[in-house]
Amino acid sequence: LGRALAIPTRALIGLGNVLLPGKGLPQGPFIVEQEIRSLADVGHKEGGIETHEKEMIHSVFEFGDLIVRNVMVPRPDVVALDLGSPIDAAADLIVRSGFTRIPVYRGDLDHTEGIVHAKDVLDGLRQGRHEDVLAALLRPVHFVPDFKPLVELLHEMKEERFHLAIVTDEYGSLIGLVTREDLLEALVGQISDEHDCEAPEI
Repeated sequence: LGRALAIPTRALIGLGNVLLPGKGLPQGPFIVEQEIRSLADVGHKEGGIETHEKEMIHSVFEFGDLIVRNVMVPRPDVVALDLGSPIDAAADLIVRSGFTRIPVYRGDLDHTEGIVHAKDVLDGLRQGRHEDVLAALLRPVHFVPDFKPLVELLHEMKEERFHLAIVTDEYGSLIGLVTREDLLEALVGQISDEHDCEAPEI
């Protein structure tokens, strides 16, 4: 935000507001969200802030209002495997889907018991364990409620070092999943990798 604050700083002086690093002042006046948004728009119109920088500033504030339900992958789109599936089946699904982490369930999605990682599957195949069931490769799974704020979940993912969580409703039923990429895309927009196919322009 170094460049972004170059123009707003002058505007802040005119407003009589103060923006300081660290703890700042023990008491006001303070700048409020709407003023920062307005300053970003003004800076963009005057050419001091690029379009993507203005959008990022707005996205930061919008991110604070979002909950898991807003960004999760819904249940019908969840790619998962039964616990009794062989490692070969996991390898096939990982190749077809392009996902590196696959939820593993016992019986149905409401009984998800863990996550299988592509690295573990590859290592299992290297060891010749093609017919072994996935239970031997399971990693712990995290569950989060659908109303959890994204800010809190992002902090948990960073502190506890996990990339995927199963989303449940008030009854404990699986209604989707959410990844760290889903959270980051809420901030910076769509993130594409070598497996993503761009839709043709119409």
